[in-house]
Amino acid sequence: MPMEKKTLFVSIMIFLRNINAEHFEVWTQTRSEAGPLFGKLEFPGGKIDFLPDQNRLETPREAIVREVHEEVGIDLSTALNIHFFKMHSYESDTKIINLMIHTLHQKSLKILETLPESGWLKIDYVNLSRPYQGIIPEANHGFLDELAIYLSENYQFETCLFL
Repeated sequence: MPMEKKTLFVSIMIFLRNINAEHFEVWTQTRSEAGPLFGKLEFPGGKIDFLPDQNRLETPREAIVREVHEEVGIDLSTALNIHFFKMHSYESDTKIINLMIHTLHQKSLKILETLPESGWLKIDYVNLSRPYQGIIPEANHGFLDELAIYLSENYQFETCLFL
């Protein structure tokens, strides 16, 4: 009898910078937890938690603010320019994962300028995320490519969209 898959809701943050007619950059961190994604470059984020004191789940925004603070040490609680990009779902052998993808332009917070340069990946509008096959989790290619298409069509509106 097949085992029922567990469904997870996860919020992730894509920090963006240098959006132009040819490419954009995203900040990633190296996964240090053991498991199939160990050593891969990924975005800050994590599961949406249940808040027992309030008898409810966190909102996706609350979860991403908490996760970015825990993982990167940046307080986004007063950030006004966090944008929900889309929900992206995928399955593993044992789970259904629903990613709530948020974006924040690097210009919105000056502290992002201090993030390690080695964490920024350039995504060009021709090759999309293909150069990072095997470097980032396979599930991230779909939404990164969708973001690239969106930005390539709308990059001239960067100040309106992200600042």
